[in-house]
Order: sequence, then structure tokens, then C-alpha cells
Amino acid sequence: MCENIDAIECMASSANVLRGGFTTKFKDLDTLVAALRYTPQPPRRIFPTPERSVQISDPVGPPVSSYVLYNPPVEEFSVAKISLGQKGGRAIFDTTYGPSIFICIKGSGTLSVNGKVEDVAFGYIFFLSHGAKAIFESSSHEPFVCYRAFCDVVDA
Repeated sequence: MCENIDAIECMASSANVLRGGFTTKFKDLDTLVAALRYTPQPPRRIFPTPERSVQISDPVGPPVSSYVLYNPPVEEFSVAKISLGQKGGRAIFDTTYGPSIFICIKGSGTLSVNGKVEDVAFGYIFFLSHGAKAIFESSSHEPFVCYRAFCDVVDA
């Protein structure tokens, strides 16, 4: 099991991929080599700034749950990190206004969608359709952490 997750990647659909190997898809090596720059630079880490961060506390203890929203400068999606800090912690999404993809990166628990309950653990991925009501509940003593990539759809 992976103890430390360094990055979660979510990409919008794109037609500008230059492949160089490890795939059976078309590889355009000449264009790829022409696009590369061979100027050494120190590594840099880019950390997105959360748009909203909410801590939910137990009345007598430290925060037990948090919801952090990241809104990248693209129209296609947003990403949220949901952390449930103790067994029995819950996150409730009353109604999703568009499709969502959840990935569990730590801990274990359950996901209840419109009354149907599924077990969730490290590496599990779920798709929720527009209009779904979802409840995550922690069943582990370690933090239960999921990411949600979603887009809000406005009915016309």
C-alpha cells in the first residue's frame, strides 16, 4: 500500500498529447523531440491553492473531518479532498449537480448512494452520476481520505 500520495492528477480531454513510447497509440517522435527543451533547471513543485477549506470539529477534540475545494483555471472540472479523521466520521453530498469520480487514497469505509452501500478502501474508484446523493462513512481508525473530481452541470 502506498503510504504517501504526492499528487492526484485530473486532466480535461485533450487532443494535444505527444507520445514517445510505452503505448500502442501513434507516436510522433519528430514533433516530440522538436518540442523538448534541454535547459537544466532545478525541480519545482506546484501546489494548488484551495478555494475553500472547511474543518468540521468534534465539540471536545481536534478537527475530525475536512473538505478542501480546488478550482483550477479550467471550465471542465473541480477537485475536492475529503478527509474523515476518525471511525464513524461522515461526509454527505445531498445532491450532485453533475458527474463525479471519487478515488480513495487512505483508510477504509463505506459509500452509500441512494440507499445502496458499497465498501471503500485504498485504490477504490467510484463514478457518481448527476443527481446522486452520496454518504461516505469511515470504518477505520486511520484517516479516511478521498478525492472527488466533478463538474457542475446547470440544467437548461
